[in-house]
Amino acid sequence: LRPLLGDTAEVSPQTLGALLDQALSAREVELAALKAPWPTWIEELQLLLDQAVADKQVDARKIQARYYNPWLHKLREWASGEEAVVDLGTGFKRLTPDGLAEAWKGEAPQHPALLAMAELEARLGALSDPGEAALRHAAAWVHARFDWEKRQRA
Repeated sequence: LRPLLGDTAEVSPQTLGALLDQALSAREVELAALKAPWPTWIEELQLLLDQAVADKQVDARKIQARYYNPWLHKLREWASGEEAVVDLGTGFKRLTPDGLAEAWKGEAPQHPALLAMAELEARLGALSDPGEAALRHAAAWVHARFDWEKRQRA
């Protein structure tokens, strides 16, 4: 709390519980908007990659079904579940325009999912944090209480 105590923010009239509920609801809305296009995109990527492997349009050392199927499976679970994080390992790099261009023979395909994947980790990390709202609420309360105690003790 110490870094936040310098803020002169007023104690919120909301209870901490209400403040956390509001912050969690905002986070859920952000996450739902982020996940919304992925179920369709995952199926399109599956078809795209399966076709590319079958047609030998990719470097088989860099793109194989045993690599991308687990990535797509994790993305499916993430998009349909409540979790905010998804761990794709090297999939975060390979399923981007640059990652596919590196493994594609000829010109790599363009797809909105590839562009979104390039930003997905950063966007997940930037989701609003309910803990921040709680800390600010606590810091404002401690600051106000400390001032009150100082006045009481003169």
